[in-house]
Formats: sequence, structure tokens, C-alpha cells
Amino acid sequence: MKKIIIVLAFLILVTNVLALQEVAGTIIISTPIGGSNSSRYGLMNDGNETITVSLRADGDVAKYLSFPATVDLEPNKLVYTNITATIPSDYSSTGNITGYLYALQEGSSGGQVQINVQMMKMVIISVYGQPDQVTSSQPNSGQPNQVTSSGQTTQGTSSQPNEANTPSGLITMIANNYPIVILVIVIFVLAIIIIIRIRRDSW
Repeated sequence: MKKIIIVLAFLILVTNVLALQEVAGTIIISTPIGGSNSSRYGLMNDGNETITVSLRADGDVAKYLSFPATVDLEPNKLVYTNITATIPSDYSSTGNITGYLYALQEGSSGGQVQINVQMMKMVIISVYGQPDQVTSSQPNSGQPNQVTSSGQTTQGTSSQPNEANTPSGLITMIANNYPIVILVIVIFVLAIIIIIRIRRDSW
């Protein structure tokens, strides 16, 4: 009888221990330098009682992640928790930051044996360029700056006419593309000949 009670107690303990489950897959968070982004961590309690799970991060990602310290899981419910990655503006490189997220369910401390269950999830923060990149100003090409009516200074532009609009520019353009020009003329002449023959046949 004593052995049966021990076995039943062990089965009940194992059932409670196996209550914590997690959604499969790696958590990947794409985050810009100087910005933040979030992903979700899915946890499920397939037991018969509400459990409290403690979350913690480890590895290089730990100092860039924020999330609740604990999560309450009701029986037979899947709960998603937001995991937020924040990359400071002075972060100097792009690429992946890796680490792990742990979900711990502590066993009951009432008996002589306490069994804890811990789930481990890999986390990857994919860091890319700054969200608001400031483009470097172009050097002045030697042209004078002009002040607009609103008081803003802009780089002056040349008042010379477009070369393509001058007769010499047009001749140069035709000379550089003479094969195409000849082909167009030939097609145009052939089209006229065909139209004339069609009209003659219709007469």
C-alpha cells in the first residue's frame, strides 16, 4: 500500500512538472541601431492549476532585452509574452547578438522533493543600420550659394543652357547614335513604300 501511495504521489508530481510547455522555434528580433522592436514568446500550461513562470535572459542578448519578470499561466491556455530588444544609438556594429531566454516553473516546496522545470529558448537580435541615417553634405562644386526668399541658403546652379537643346548638341547626339538614326529612317521609308503599294492595290 505504501508503494502504491509513493507511485501515485510521483505521478502527480510528474504531471505538475510537465505542465509547462513552450512554442517551438527561435525568437528572432530585427532591431535598428538606436531603435527597438519586439517579438513574442509563447508559453502554455497544460496542467490543471494556474502556475507562475519566472523569465530571465542569459548571454550577450541579456542587456538588450526587456520582458516581464513573471508570467501567470492558466490551465490549458497558450499565453504570448512580448520580448523587446532595444539597441542604443552608440552601438557600433551590425549583425547578430545571440543568447537564451529561460522560463522557470518552480515545483512545490511542501514535500521533501522539489522538482523545477526550466525551458530554454534561443534568442537572436539582428541589428541593422540606424533608422534615421543622416546623409553627408556634398562639397560645394564652386558655384555660388543662393539665398531663397525664405532665408534658406541653397547651392547655386549654372545658368548655362542645356547642351542637348543647342544645335551643336543635337548634331553631336545624332552623330553618336547614327546607327539607330539610320535604322529609324529605313523603317520610316519602308513604311511609306508599303502604304503607297496598299493604296495602289486598292485603286
